[in-house]
Amino acid sequence: MNKYTAIQRLIQLDHDAAKAYESAISAVDNPSTCDQLAAFCADHHRHTENLAAILENLEAEVPQGPDLRRVLTQGRVVLADILGFEIDVLNALRDNAAMIHEAYDEALKLDDLDAAMSQTLKSNRETLRSHSEWLAKRCNSILAATATPIQS
Repeated sequence: MNKYTAIQRLIQLDHDAAKAYESAISAVDNPSTCDQLAAFCADHHRHTENLAAILENLEAEVPQGPDLRRVLTQGRVVLADILGFEIDVLNALRDNAAMIHEAYDEALKLDDLDAAMSQTLKSNRETLRSHSEWLAKRCNSILAATATPIQS
């Protein structure tokens, strides 16, 4: 994989993630959770823009939307919504975030990235890490709130 292909893939994954967050927002009833998910969605839109700028500077083709992975990433969220539990939706988003984080890790291993490209990828990856941390904390708080102590 070269830097062009890697960055194009990241743009598509960030588009996919934004669509998944949009689906999640409509599936979750908690207003503060929805606000946070909307902020994460905006982060992914920002990632597509800063990655597109890199490709434009390289005079390379910029993907304009998600690819077929969208079926997988958004589908997980929709399926979780059918189950009807916020925690299932959030766990689907965590799975998606892990997959995208891994793609950023792989892209950062490429030898042909310049310093500015590398910094953009690292910054985007750090944003994803903060998303994952928040999603994990929110899942843990839901579990703690719904846990029923076992009585003897």
